[in-house]
Amino acid sequence: MKRVWPNLISYEGVKGNENNKWSKDITPEHNVTISFIRMAAGSMDFTLGFMIDTNENNYAISFTRPMSMGTRAHQVAMYVVFESPLQMMCESPTLYYQEQETVDFITQIPTIWDETIVLDGAVADYIVVARRSGEDCYIGAMTDWTARDFEIDLSFLDNGEYLMQSFKDGINVDRHPQDNKV
Repeated sequence: MKRVWPNLISYEGVKGNENNKWSKDITPEHNVTISFIRMAAGSMDFTLGFMIDTNENNYAISFTRPMSMGTRAHQVAMYVVFESPLQMMCESPTLYYQEQETVDFITQIPTIWDETIVLDGAVADYIVVARRSGEDCYIGAMTDWTARDFEIDLSFLDNGEYLMQSFKDGINVDRHPQDNKV
């Protein structure tokens, strides 16, 4: 489709973070599941980039002050895992000014990819995706509510030296889902 219609930006709208204003449907499990069942026909629209992240017990529906279930690292990983040449940030600009470190990390992630490799995954449980844009490689990993460690096989990379930047859950993420480490 990209070759025939290169101006096509997105093909499929899905139930995204905008629903957090009125429902409890957008959970980490939902996000991991759509990684497997959507995007088959092309890129998808999903409002991502929440800065108010919470665990399931502290989540509250609020139209004027919405929040997302899951961690900040989960939200950042969506920029790699979810394919869309027109990514957005769904949060209040004021919060992005307060979270400059996260914004700086997100703005480095491309929206057009030359290669995609699914490294590991289980529907509704977790997904690990590598994407290449030019000479740079990005890896995004998302999980449901279960904390996981992944051993990632990097044999798809050419021989050479690489510099890695990472954005991951912080040590207090089980109590404070916005805790992260860059």
